[in-house]
Amino acid sequence: IVPELRPLLAGWQQADSIVVNPHKWLFTPVDCSVLYCRRPERLVRAFSIVPEYLS
Repeated sequence: IVPELRPLLAGWQQADSIVVNPHKWLFTPVDCSVLYCRRPERLVRAFSIVPEYLS
């Protein structure tokens, strides 16, 4: 990260997850989001739960 932009990201190192939308910042022509997650195993566990009403 360029030194001039570091103040914009102050505190990000404390976050558990961060979402960035390149389609807004990088002029990506389609909707696109990027998720940075400190503990990806929590996402795997959360999305592997099957609720009773879907069984």
